Amino acid sequence: MLKQYYRRKKSRDLKRKPYMFSGSDDYVVKIKKQKVSDENPSENHNVDDLQHSVRHEESHLYCQSSEQSLVVISDTICALNTNSNQVLSPPVEDYNDPPVGSPIYYEDNCEIQDLPRSNDCDELDVLSVNESEFSAYENEISNNSPIHGIKDKLRAWVLKNIGTLRLSVISELLVILRSEGYVSLPKTAQAFLGTTHSRKVQPMLSNRNTSGEYLYLGIQEGLDKRISSNIYTEDTIQILVHIDGMQIYKNSRKQFWPILATLYDAKYESTPFIAAIYSGDSKPKSASDFMRDFVEEAAKLIRIGISIDGKQYAFKIKAIVSDCPARSFLKCCKGHNGFYACERCETKGVTINKKRVYPEMNSRNRSRKSFKRQRQQEHHLPDRKSPLLDLPRFDPVSLVILDSMHLLFLGVQKYLMDKWINRSSASRITLSMFRVFKELLKNLTPDIPNEFQRKVFDLEDIAHWKATQFRFVLLYCGPLILRHILPEDNYQHYLLLFVACRILCSSEFAVAKADYANKLLRKFFFLLPSFYGDDSQILNMHNLIHLSEDVKTMQAPLSDFSAFWGENYIGSLKKLVRSQKKPLVQVVNRLAEFESCDSVKTRRRREITECIVQKYNEVQLYQHQEFVTVRGVRMKDVLLSSVHPNNVVLLKDGTIFRILQILVKKNKYPSPERTSEICFKGQDIIKGNCRNVFDKPHFSREIGVMRVNRFEHDTQIRSADEYKSKIVLLKIKNKKYAISLLHA
Repeated sequence: MLKQYYRRKKSRDLKRKPYMFSGSDDYVVKIKKQKVSDENPSENHNVDDLQHSVRHEESHLYCQSSEQSLVVISDTICALNTNSNQVLSPPVEDYNDPPVGSPIYYEDNCEIQDLPRSNDCDELDVLSVNESEFSAYENEISNNSPIHGIKDKLRAWVLKNIGTLRLSVISELLVILRSEGYVSLPKTAQAFLGTTHSRKVQPMLSNRNTSGEYLYLGIQEGLDKRISSNIYTEDTIQILVHIDGMQIYKNSRKQFWPILATLYDAKYESTPFIAAIYSGDSKPKSASDFMRDFVEEAAKLIRIGISIDGKQYAFKIKAIVSDCPARSFLKCCKGHNGFYACERCETKGVTINKKRVYPEMNSRNRSRKSFKRQRQQEHHLPDRKSPLLDLPRFDPVSLVILDSMHLLFLGVQKYLMDKWINRSSASRITLSMFRVFKELLKNLTPDIPNEFQRKVFDLEDIAHWKATQFRFVLLYCGPLILRHILPEDNYQHYLLLFVACRILCSSEFAVAKADYANKLLRKFFFLLPSFYGDDSQILNMHNLIHLSEDVKTMQAPLSDFSAFWGENYIGSLKKLVRSQKKPLVQVVNRLAEFESCDSVKTRRRREITECIVQKYNEVQLYQHQEFVTVRGVRMKDVLLSSVHPNNVVLLKDGTIFRILQILVKKNKYPSPERTSEICFKGQDIIKGNCRNVFDKPHFSREIGVMRVNRFEHDTQIRSADEYKSKIVLLKIKNKKYAISLLHA
C-alpha cells in the first residue's frame, strides 16, 4: 500500500505545472519536489533564493511540461526568432505564485547534470537542442531562402527536420509560441503543415496471400508540384522510374514497394516523387494489379502528352531501374535461378556444383516483338503477361535496364572479393596477403573525398559493406591495391573488368568506346572459369556481356541511370515511420507535408551550387580585380576546397592542379553564379611526372589513372573555367596515384 501511495503522489506531482527556467540546453536541472510544512516555517525555503541560486549556476532551462516528457525548446525558439534579440522564454519572476490555500511546492536541491541523463525515476525525459546546428540553420534560411517572418522560418525548419520531429512536439512548440504573442500560428502541427488525413487506401493481396495496402498518388500530381513552365523550357518531360522493395522494421516482414519517378534531364535538378506505394508482409502477388494505375496513367500521358501551367509537354518514360528480382517480377519472367533467366538473350543455363551458370555468349537476342509473342515460353511465367507491354513505345527488354549498382558493385565486385578472402574458396589469397590487403584498405580513409559517404573499409566486416564502398574499390583503388595482392595472371584478368567499367562509367568515353568495353567484358567473362572455377559464370557475370547495350540505348554513362538515387530515397522513408500502426499513411502524410514547400521545385542546374565562406576573409588582387578567399565551392555537384582530400583537380589542358586557396570576385561574394567568377590559387604537378600505372589492356592515363610524384613549389592562379574534373589522390605504399572522379 505504501508503494501505491507514493506512486499516486508522484503522478499528482508530475501533473502540476512546474516553475520554468530559461537559458542553455547544455545542462539539465534535476528537480526534487518536497512539500513545505506549514507547521515548520523554519524549514521553508524562499523561492526567490532558489531563483537566484539557479541563475548563479547559469542553468537556464525552459521547459514545457506534460505527463510523459519535458521538452527543451528555448534554443529552438531563439534560433527561429532571428528578427529580434529578445529571448522568447519568460523569466522565472513572471510566473505567479500558487493560489492561496493550495499546497505550496518548491524546487530545491537543484543540481546541474551533464547530458546524457540517467534513467532515474525522479527525472523527466529531455529533448535537447544543439545550438550550433541551429546557428548554421539560421544562416542558411537567412541567406538561401526567400522566406520572411517566423511562420515561414518555423515551417522551413519543421520541413527540414520532418524525419526526426514528432507532430506532438511541433504542436507543443506552437502552443508556446502562441502564448508568447504569435497568435497567428495554428494550434496544432496538422493545421500548421496542412496534413490530409483522408487517404484512399486500397487493399491488395501480398505474395503470401495476406492483405496489404496500396495507394496511388499519380504521375501528373508529382510533376505538377515540381515543374514550372517558366523554368522547365524543354518540349518533352522524360522520367526515370525506380521500383524496388524495402523492409520497414528490423523485427517484422512488413515492407514497402514504392514506384518512384524523377525528372531525367541533366540540365535540371529535381527531387524524386512517389507515384504509387504498396505496404505488406511481402511483395504484391500480382504485378498487373500493382502496376495497373501507373501503366494506365503513363500510357495516357505518352499518347496525349501532359499539360502543366498551361503548357503542353510530350511525355516519355526513359527507363525503369530495378534489381534482378524486381525486374523478373515486373516482366513476369523466370528469376535469376531459372534455366532461361537471361533477360537479354535466349541462352539456356546449366547446373554446375549446384549453381546455375550461363556460359553461352552468342545466343539469339530478345526483342520487344519476341518478348510480346513469348517466343521462348520457358522464359515467361505461365498464364501471366507483363503489364509493361501495355506502355506505348516502351521496350520491356532494352528499357528495363541492368542497373550498375546491383550488377557491378553489389554483384560482380562483391563476388570477386568473396572469392579472394573466403577461406572456403579455392581462389583465396594467403593469410599474409589478406593482412596486407586489409591494411592497405584501412589506410585509404584519410584520402577519400567528400563524394563517397562511407570512408571506412574493414575487410573483416565486408558482409556489411554498402554499394558505394564496392564502387570505390572497382572504379578507383582496385588495381592500385590488388597489384600487391593478386597473382599476376589474376591481376591482368581483373584489369579487363576495371578498364571496361571505367570506360562505361565515364561521360567522356562511355558512348564512344562502348563496343571496345564490351570486348573487354566478353573476354573477362570467357576467362572466368580459368581463375574462379567452372561454376563462376553465374547470371550476374553473364549480364556483363550485355551491359554496354544499356549505354548505347541510353546514350549516357552507367552512372547517369544507376539505382543510387532511388535506393537513397526509399531508405529515407524509414525515418518517416514512427510506429507500426498504418505505416503507409504515415509516410504519405509526411511526404505531402514536405512537398508543400518550394524546395521540391525543379531548378535549372547551376555551375556553382554552393559557396562555403570562412570566418576571416583575405582580399587579393588578380588581373586588376579584387578577390575574396573562401573555404570551398560546390561546382557541378562536386565539392572543392583548399584542404585534402578535396583540393586536387584535373584541368582541361590535362594538368593536375592542387588548390591552396579558392578566390571569389569581391563583387560576387558570397554567392558566385559562374565559374568565371572563381579562381584557384595553387600548384601544378611537375611536368613529366604523370606516368601510367599499367599499359595493358589499355594505357591507364587515358582512362584517368596516373602515378604522380611531386607538385611545383611555385604557386599560380588558374580560372575555374579551366576545371574539368575532380581528382582522387591516393597514397599507397608511399606512392601517390591520381584518379579522375567519374560521378558526382
